[in-house]
This record gives sequence, C-alpha cells and structure tokens, in this order.
Amino acid sequence: MEKTFSRNDLYEEVWTTPLTRLGKKYGLSDNGVRKICRAMNIPLPKAGHWAKVAAGQVIPRTPLPADAKKASVVSRPPEEAAFRVPEDDDWLRAKSAEEETADSQVSVDLKPARLHAAIAPLRDKLRAEIKEMALAERDAKRAERRPRLAQSPDWEGWRWKSFVDRGEVLLQTHRRSPMRVTTRTYERALAVLNALCWAAARRGFTVQLNVSAGRIQLTGHDAVVDVRISEPLDEKVRAERNSWDNKPRSVPYKVPTGKLVLYVGERWSEVASADTVDEPLETKLNRVFIRIYRAVIRQREQRRQRDARDREWKAEEARREAAAARRREEEAAKERERRQRNALVVEAKQWRTAQLIRDYVAQVMSLSGWSNSEICEPTQNLDWNPHATFARPQRQHGNVSRKEAAVVGHPVEQEVLVLDATPGVHAYEVGERPGLPNKRRTSLRIDPSFVLSVRVVKGRGIASTGSVAFASSFDAFANATNCFRAAASR
Repeated sequence: MEKTFSRNDLYEEVWTTPLTRLGKKYGLSDNGVRKICRAMNIPLPKAGHWAKVAAGQVIPRTPLPADAKKASVVSRPPEEAAFRVPEDDDWLRAKSAEEETADSQVSVDLKPARLHAAIAPLRDKLRAEIKEMALAERDAKRAERRPRLAQSPDWEGWRWKSFVDRGEVLLQTHRRSPMRVTTRTYERALAVLNALCWAAARRGFTVQLNVSAGRIQLTGHDAVVDVRISEPLDEKVRAERNSWDNKPRSVPYKVPTGKLVLYVGERWSEVASADTVDEPLETKLNRVFIRIYRAVIRQREQRRQRDARDREWKAEEARREAAAARRREEEAAKERERRQRNALVVEAKQWRTAQLIRDYVAQVMSLSGWSNSEICEPTQNLDWNPHATFARPQRQHGNVSRKEAAVVGHPVEQEVLVLDATPGVHAYEVGERPGLPNKRRTSLRIDPSFVLSVRVVKGRGIASTGSVAFASSFDAFANATNCFRAAASR
C-alpha cells in the first residue's frame, strides 16, 4: 500500500514522536523513516533527545531548511500477510454471544459430586501430599514439646518447616504443573477446574490431562488450548538467630495469598483471569471461555502463517533446485563445448600431420623417380592414416645398417627393397626381390600402429630413403606391402 509523506507534516511528526513509534505507525522501520527524512532534507532530533524530553527539559527544534529536492515522498512498505479470515471473526462473535446467554452460564460446585476424568488424578495426588504434610506437622509439633525427637533418624518434622517456608505449596516441583496451589485453596482450585472441564466438554472440546506438558488441554475447533491454575505467593522476611553463634540473620519465606489465577494459552502468550475483591474466579468462567475462543483464533492464524511459510520455503527450495539444475546444464554445455573444441584442435593437428606426411612422401617419390602408379595401383588401396606414427627417414652411406642387415641377411650387391617396421605383435612374411643372391624369405614382426620404411639399396650405399605411414589395420598393411612388392619386382 502506498503512503505519501508531506515534508511539513513529517517534520512535525518526527519532532513530536520517536522514530520507532512513527515507523510502526506507517509500517516502516525507524531507519526507513530516517531515509525518507534525509531525502526531503528534514532535520532529525539528536541522540538522547527523547530522554531529555522525558526528564522535563525543553529542547528547541532545528528549523526546517527552505530548500529541498523533494516536497513529498511516496513509500511502498511491504504489506504484512493477513492470516485472519472473516470466518474467524464471525465464529468468534457467535461464540462470544453464546457466552452471554443465561443458558450458557457456568456455575461452580465447591463440593462436586462427580469429578472430570482429567481432574480426578490431580485430586488424588493432592490428598496424598496433604496426608504426608499432616504427618510432618505432627512430628514438628512433637519436637517442640520434646526436642530430643528431632535427633531421631526417622523424624520428619523438618519437612514441615520447609513446606511452610516455601508457602505451603502442594506438589512442589521445578517442572510445569497444571496446579500450583496451597492447602488453603486446593479445594477451590479443583472445583473451578472441574466446572471448567465439564463446560468445555459441552462446548465441543475434548479435555485431557497432559502429564508430560504439565497442562490441562482442551482440544477442539482446530486448536489445542492449555489451561493451568495457580496461587500467587507473597514473599516476606523474618529474623532468626544462628544456632552456632547466636547472631541474627534474615530468612526469606513465602506465605499463601488465598487468591487463584487461571491461565489460558501457550506459555509465551498466556492470558490470566484472577480473583478480585468484587469478583471471584468462579464468576468469570464464561469470560474465560471467550479468551479460550480467542486462543483458538490465534492458533488458526499461526497455523496459516506456518503453512504459508512452508509453502514459501518449498517454493524457494524449488527455485534453488531449478537454479542449480540450470548451472549444471550450463557447466555440462561448457564441458561439451570444451571437449568438442579440444577434439577439433586434435583433429586439425592430425590433419596437418597427415598433410605433411603426404607432402613428404610425394617429395621422396619424386627424388627416387617413383610414382604412385609404380608403387601401387590403384592408389586408393593405400589407406593413409593420420594417426600413424611418423618416423624420421634415415640416410646412410657405406655399409648397410645392422637393422637392414638383419632384414636382408647379408651385404647386398644390387638393388634390393628393404621393408622396415616397428616391432609389434603381428608377423608377416615379406619376399625379397627376385635376382638377389641367396634368396631367402624374411619374417618381420609388425605392430598395428607401425611405420613402414621403404629403402632402395644399391651396392653398399643407400640411393634413396623414404617413409610411408599406412593404416593401423593389418589388412591394409598387407595390401600396401603387396603393392610395394609388385613395384619392386619390376
């Protein structure tokens, strides 16, 4: 909802109302109001201004400057979600009207003939505690007449003194309790709670004693309302003398007040209905039920607020998951692009290497006087592999190298074709050129990824040397070898 702030009006308000209260009036924080004043050049009270005003001092105002960039400001504070629905107001008005009728008036029987199931266990515990305290009181009175009884190991008189000093509270405990009353009011408290429980059952509530929660709970109308009753105590101090040095000391103790207070609602939002001089608690039970109905409305609003918060949290979680999924998709796309880019670079490098090999082979062939048709026909049988390993060609003069000698088997006197390959896992027999002395067949070990070297040897020197890279498959190598063999036999 838009709010328009006039410069003169806001100047008057900031000098008559603290910013914290003014912010609540307009649904803003005090810092939000301060920003609006700064935008309209409105002077603000200094720190400690309102403490001095509360002390009675008169603090002069800082005059409003004549110039300002803005004469008014439109603010759009966030609207708070309304979790109270009209049906709740109608229901509350109807229930409140019923409590005003004569038929709905709740009466309290101080000596009830029948106790509610939620009250009976409390009565039994209270009566057992009263019997124990009666025995402790008897021992304490006996010890007053006969002091030596206090030295007996089974003497229980000390419990009575402690019980009286803490205000004669029955069932004293540090935990939560549905009843915290004294011996003077426990019967009234039981009667009030009993009447309240029966009346709640007639109004559609299910009443039970929740021992773990320490409350009487009214369940119904889409809510669970806690109820407890208590008696406030007065704190006093008496003077006593120490038994060991007879010096005086102050001893605090508590005394019952005889008044009852009935609490409705959760611990942090309890609403109290207490005894007064004019109206005891027994006459206020119908108004207590109106407060119970209001507690029901509050719980409905809180449940709607929790549901809205849960929906908002789930929506935010879904948005986060969607954003994370988008980030993962973007990262995956970037990774795919990176891989494609790297593959393209590798392929380009391979293409460049293959092209370099082709150019080199063509140059070697041109120097040796061979042509593609002389080596292998048709040329498409040569399956050039850009992935093949490239071996630097060797040029030697004089005697044949050890590798060539191992292949040929003896010094050559005339032209011979030497096929050189990287040692590998396959074997293939290559026949020597016809006309060589001591004809023999040589077995070579061939690697699937090999480099085949072609050398034309004349006499004891190498006339020309070249290297040709073929496909990695063995069939392609065999096909290429047959082509070379056919060319060499010419």
